[in-house]
Amino acid sequence: MGLSLTTSKVFASMTVFDILRNSIALIAQWLNKLMNGKVSLDRIDGFLKKTELLDAFDEKEVPVLFSAGLEDEEKIGFRNATFSWSKQPDGSLTRSRQFMLKIDGEVLFKRSRINLVVGPTGSGKSSLLMALLGEMHWIPASPDSWYNLPRESGIAYAAQESWVLNETIRDNIIFDTPFDEERYKKVLYQCAVEPHLALFQAGDQTEVGEKGLTLSGGQKARLTLARAIYSKAAILLLDDVLAALDVHTAQWIIDRCFGGDLVENRTIILVTHNVTLARPIADFIVRLGSDGRLAPTAKYGSLSTQIPKEEQIQDKSDQKLDTAAHITKPADGKLILAEEMQLGHVSASAVKMYLLSLSANHPVFFFTFLFGGLLFNQSSNALMTWMLGYWASQYEDRSVEDVNPIVAIALTCCTSLAVMFTFLLLGQLRASNVIHYTLIDSVLLTNDIRAVDDSLPYLIWPLATLTTSMLVRFAAVVFYTPIFFFPGALAAAIGACIGQIYIAGQLPVKRFMSNARAPVLSQSSIGHCQLTTYPVSIRAFGAQSKFTIESIAKIDRYTRAARNYYNLNRLECWHVGSSS
Repeated sequence: MGLSLTTSKVFASMTVFDILRNSIALIAQWLNKLMNGKVSLDRIDGFLKKTELLDAFDEKEVPVLFSAGLEDEEKIGFRNATFSWSKQPDGSLTRSRQFMLKIDGEVLFKRSRINLVVGPTGSGKSSLLMALLGEMHWIPASPDSWYNLPRESGIAYAAQESWVLNETIRDNIIFDTPFDEERYKKVLYQCAVEPHLALFQAGDQTEVGEKGLTLSGGQKARLTLARAIYSKAAILLLDDVLAALDVHTAQWIIDRCFGGDLVENRTIILVTHNVTLARPIADFIVRLGSDGRLAPTAKYGSLSTQIPKEEQIQDKSDQKLDTAAHITKPADGKLILAEEMQLGHVSASAVKMYLLSLSANHPVFFFTFLFGGLLFNQSSNALMTWMLGYWASQYEDRSVEDVNPIVAIALTCCTSLAVMFTFLLLGQLRASNVIHYTLIDSVLLTNDIRAVDDSLPYLIWPLATLTTSMLVRFAAVVFYTPIFFFPGALAAAIGACIGQIYIAGQLPVKRFMSNARAPVLSQSSIGHCQLTTYPVSIRAFGAQSKFTIESIAKIDRYTRAARNYYNLNRLECWHVGSSS
């Protein structure tokens, strides 16, 4: 531009360019995070706006559950109603799930009696219970259409897919009901749970594990049934609870449980394939056809000729599964122990494993080449800064034409930087592969692999470059001003002490935050999907508030740790900024 270039202009411009360079680097770093955040928010937005709500929670719907045709609100049943899983015209939730439950005329279940729902596989027996619970969309078929399930006296639901909590056997049975020892012992006896407690050293204090992994199919079915029987609900909806039981246990349930005092004056709607076994206790039977249409009530004699033979054969899948659960367990029944959180730094063995994984079989060559290249790069940067000052000072003694740019040094810095970055990147990929396959041999830890693939590579490169840059610049300053060695060493010692204090406080908080994250994810998975057993059972028992409180408590535990973690991070940044 024809202006003179002075030393003050050169170094002022360099400071501005450094600030701009850091800002541009931050933009590139955060761009990927912003894109991931946008995708996550779009998914949440789509889930909240596009997911079909149940009729009871949809403000756009005006459900007329009670019409002039329903004279008694204590009735349990349907009249001229159609139910679908979706509000689509064909009632399909997906292309593979096109089903509509149709009830022609009036069907009333008997109060304080045992009612059976039978029919071939896939006829919609479970859907009938879902319709009563309000889990399907109601489509009135006539002006006098209605369906009703009184909830004032309580509802208990035992799903076909047994639902157990990651709690003790006792807590699974008691659920949200006050503990009554006499009633509890009766439930254990009548639901055939008592004999299996002897298989566990801790008895009913044994934790069942995530999704009941320590229990057989029959044990989980009995546990789910026991929860419904123990509750004080007046209406019990039982979805094929006999299917996972052997013939002797199923007969025990029929005789002791459904014929016992705990179900007296309680309305039971039992879906079952085993009509032969359940018929003697039934007071009312309805049959569903293969097209999902509820047929008029039939007598047992005609029913037995219309139901496929396979549905009258008792499922004996539980006979072998029960013995499989007889395994050695801790005496206190605890399956998941509190994780031991180490204090202090990351162990030297972990650091050594990662560093050796970086270098494969040639650690001396790798680190010599890496740090030698970094040292050369930072030395070139320092030399370039000195040359810029020297270059600018020449304008005072020479003409502009006599001063040549120092392009060679700049190209050298860029080339060495590119080589070192590529070299380190290859080492990081090698380390990720080694650690990944090492963990695969035992158990795949997703968060640990994410840290190795994402966090460590982003931290190793700045750590290496900043360390070598500080050492080179400190050496250059001490070379020209030896007296600066003492304040520089003092600042380094203070920074090291602050770093040790920060690590000692931050590392336990980070480990606690990681431990608190898993329960939040587990709790969230229970109620997010509308069509799974978990949320249906929760809504049937009316336990939404219980799980809401538990979710909030687990989220609060995690957010307290996360808030302290980021507060410590900001405090350390303030310390570094103030000391510099």
